[in-house]
This record gives sequence, C-alpha cells and structure tokens, in this order.
Amino acid sequence: MPLSAIQKLRAQNLESLARQIRDFAEITRTEPDAVDHGVTQTRITTLTAAISTYEQLIGAPRSQIVNRGTLLKELETRTATA
Repeated sequence: MPLSAIQKLRAQNLESLARQIRDFAEITRTEPDAVDHGVTQTRITTLTAAISTYEQLIGAPRSQIVNRGTLLKELETRTATA
C-alpha cells in the first residue's frame, strides 16, 4: 500500500492497519532475513508506542487534537527513525 493511500485512511482504519503491520512484524521478526527487511524488535516497540500515542491523541477532545496531518507526520518520523 503506498504511503499516499495510508495517509488518506480514516482514524479507525489507520489504527487497524498499524496493528496488523505490528502483528505481522511480531510473527516474522524471528525469520533469518527479518533484519535485512527492517523488521527489528526496536521498530516493533516504536510502532507499538506510536499506536498507543495515536490512540490517546485521537481519543482526546477535539480542542486538544492537533491537525491530523501533523499527527501523521510525527508518527511517520518516530517510526522511520527507529
């Protein structure tokens, strides 16, 4: 799925996709070439933290939610650097 399609997902669908990716990474993390494909425990932990942060921000009152685009960029930055 291209990044542009991910950015257009609704909050619930985005959260679901992120969980599916995380769960799949957990399953494949022990494969011999997982690290070569960027699947590491550190990245999984970072994604789990990003999902949790996203849930908290989306669940916050509207007045506390920053622009969704800003939130997605922050999550993208956090997961890309892990």
